[in-house]
Amino acid sequence: MISPEALLVAVRAVHYGAAIVLFGEIVFAGFVAVEGRRADERSLAGEAATAIHRRRSPVIATAWAATMVSGALWLVLAAVGMSGRPFAEAVTPSTLANVLAATVFGQAWSLRAVLALALLGLWLGWLEGSERPGSAWLLAALVAGALLASLAWAGHANAEIGVEGWIHHACDAAHLLAAGAWLGGLAPLAAVLGRLGGGPASHEARRCARIAARFGNLAAGCVGVLVATGIVNAYFLLPTPLSLVDTAYGKLLLAKILLFAAMLAIAAVNRMRLTPALGAARDDPGLAGSAARRLRRNVWIEQALGFAVILIVAALGITPPPMPMSM
Repeated sequence: MISPEALLVAVRAVHYGAAIVLFGEIVFAGFVAVEGRRADERSLAGEAATAIHRRRSPVIATAWAATMVSGALWLVLAAVGMSGRPFAEAVTPSTLANVLAATVFGQAWSLRAVLALALLGLWLGWLEGSERPGSAWLLAALVAGALLASLAWAGHANAEIGVEGWIHHACDAAHLLAAGAWLGGLAPLAAVLGRLGGGPASHEARRCARIAARFGNLAAGCVGVLVATGIVNAYFLLPTPLSLVDTAYGKLLLAKILLFAAMLAIAAVNRMRLTPALGAARDDPGLAGSAARRLRRNVWIEQALGFAVILIVAALGITPPPMPMSM
């Protein structure tokens, strides 16, 4: 039988992953996979458009549903844990209302529920079937970003107060947004590259090379944010460097760092070797298809490592950080 702790880790991982997918898919479709310099000329193009349109609605709908279901389960598990009562006694309207009204977690949960419903309204009202990115996509990205960033108020930063609390929460929020833009954009990038596997026309190879290059630039910026905010978060949560190897929290964090380093190495190969190779082979369909397949394979490896990182992050959230040593 699954333990309550393992169930909570699984629910948190699904919720984090779904929120990341929502944000990353919207950012990619609305701002990365676009062609045209002027705002009124921007549109998804050619085979890239086909790849994105076919998967966009099902993926976003599934991610939205997973966010809602996992969020509800998370609230129930939080009520059980905070009340200290058996499941049947803890899951009552009064207990759930107390969690929502009297805790930072509950208030952040309520905000996420409102944001998720607002995102659904945006999608159904404006974005479903839309082929021309515009202000509605920007608004959707802001709402999805706020939904993801609000998870900073469901972690260890809640233990901080005053200015340090705001700094820690802000760093966590920036960390989440950078992770979302990077990890959430990998699957749609793989879908775009998959359209080149059978030997595309040269103009399609050029478009996909430009999309891959734009995503590489975005990912590079995200890496910088992740490193900077990760250092700040480590300052708050690790009393000494030895905490990385002699505490449960530190060992999980070390595993996350190692996975991140592996992702960074793969991303560097993609950016410096495979993306330029795709651009250089654009006039040879065979070479372009080969370059796209190699790049797509690496993107899926990045994605798999990213999912492992999300699982570790979910476990970190319920693992007490090491306490500072008293003098």
